[in-house]
Amino acid sequence: VVAPVVCAGHTACLAPRTQSVVLPAGVEHVLSFAGPNPDNVNSAVQVLFQVGPRELTLEATMEVLVRLMRPAMFQRIRTELQVGYSVHTEVVHYNFVMGLRFAVQS
Repeated sequence: VVAPVVCAGHTACLAPRTQSVVLPAGVEHVLSFAGPNPDNVNSAVQVLFQVGPRELTLEATMEVLVRLMRPAMFQRIRTELQVGYSVHTEVVHYNFVMGLRFAVQS
């Protein structure tokens, strides 16, 4: 979860604050917010798939999966579609929960 905070007298700064919530099966959750500069045409999208509790074998499997997916994702999104200048895939850990994160920034 990302929430606006006051930085040097301005509320435009964003500071990360993590919180884990268990959602019932089939429930989707979307968190969106306006950037600090409404005139900025750049944007980003991030999708996080929670995989489960942090466990060594699963983490190793996820790392291999990311290494296999990363070149294809970059090729399709960055090179062919030319959608974003930053394309990222990684295994992440939030509050002991492992996930697969995809991010595109343009």
